[in-house]
Amino acid sequence: MELNSFERNGVTYYELYATCPSCSELGRNITRTYLIHHNNSCHGNIYIGDNGDLLCSICGARSNILNWKILCPNCNYDDSENLSLEEVSDEGMQLKTCDWNS
Repeated sequence: MELNSFERNGVTYYELYATCPSCSELGRNITRTYLIHHNNSCHGNIYIGDNGDLLCSICGARSNILNWKILCPNCNYDDSENLSLEEVSDEGMQLKTCDWNS
């Protein structure tokens, strides 16, 4: 399977197509999905750079993978205090950007 990719400022970004790491660790056999950005109902596709940054294709939010939260309706993995899983259950696994400085 060939993923969409592009280069920006010397970084190559690839469309993120994965399973939830928590589900994988639990041994659940779930389908991979394209991850989408959930902040402010953006719903842009998420790309991962060869430098470890994630980038939203619509709003342009970009930061290191460690600054994002995974929202997964399959395993109820949600470490976000501001979002319920009911909001994402119809759309599959999503990512939410975090601002650790606020």
